[in-house]
Amino acid sequence: MRLRLPAALATAALAGLAAAMPLAARAASAPVAQYVGGHGGVYYRNMVVVLTWHDVEPKGVYDTISSANFAAQMQLLRTDGFHPIAPSLLAAFLAGKATVPNNAVLLTFDNGTLGVYRYALPVLERYRYPILLFPIFGRTGVHSDFLTAAEIRAMIKTGFVTIGSHTYQEHNGIAVGPGESQPADVGRAWNGKTSETLAQYNARVTRDAALAQAAIRSYEGRPEPYFSDPFGQYTPLLLADIARKGFTVDFTTYGWAVAPGAPADRVPRINVGTGASTAASMVGAILTVASDTAKDPGWHPPASWVVTWH
Repeated sequence: MRLRLPAALATAALAGLAAAMPLAARAASAPVAQYVGGHGGVYYRNMVVVLTWHDVEPKGVYDTISSANFAAQMQLLRTDGFHPIAPSLLAAFLAGKATVPNNAVLLTFDNGTLGVYRYALPVLERYRYPILLFPIFGRTGVHSDFLTAAEIRAMIKTGFVTIGSHTYQEHNGIAVGPGESQPADVGRAWNGKTSETLAQYNARVTRDAALAQAAIRSYEGRPEPYFSDPFGQYTPLLLADIARKGFTVDFTTYGWAVAPGAPADRVPRINVGTGASTAASMVGAILTVASDTAKDPGWHPPASWVVTWH
């Protein structure tokens, strides 16, 4: 005997099924990080590899890449079919509101050093690659090796440079105990007898974030959500403090790619701007993290990472 539903219940059941089907379809079509390996010019899909440089000078050393090797890197990004994206697209991708092109990369520069303006900017202008610049604002126009305010404005005026914060003046180490130090924005300052209270720490960090956001507003006329962790270290407390001032997309130094569903408050990056870096080593690093991420797209940097220096 076949059971018959009352008309009202049948209508409701059909409506519920219709409402559920788009959700199922969306779940089935949700982007998944994939590593293809170069077939058809595609290395990877649905992920972003974030690249980091610190300085560019004629001669490379330590965390400074030579201008010749940097130029070769930018050329190889074009030749090998990588697609530098704007930081706003990364933010939308992290929020699940946008897709990214195949072989997507984001170019970031920490510290705001003069060499980026002198030697990197002319190359970037040639290719019109969007970049994300993280100045230490308290050093702007103060130290000769760092950008001036006029140079930062000139970079923004190109139309492809966005600025975030590498702190206003907290990019240094502080004593946190006898013979121990930590990055200033994660450690509680110790004066030889006592440590900062939690309230004092929060006030110091949020004040610095407010100064940095005010600097960004003065340059761009709007706030920006991008923050780069000094020395790559962070805690949930730091992330909460800077988020109160609008910094909600936080960049670490973990070597991994950004896959769908990645947390915006600890974005991984790879450093491709050392004195030993070349165009070939950059591409090798990109493909390695893309391949590893596709194998385990659910892995993300830990909620906290702090190293105490002795």
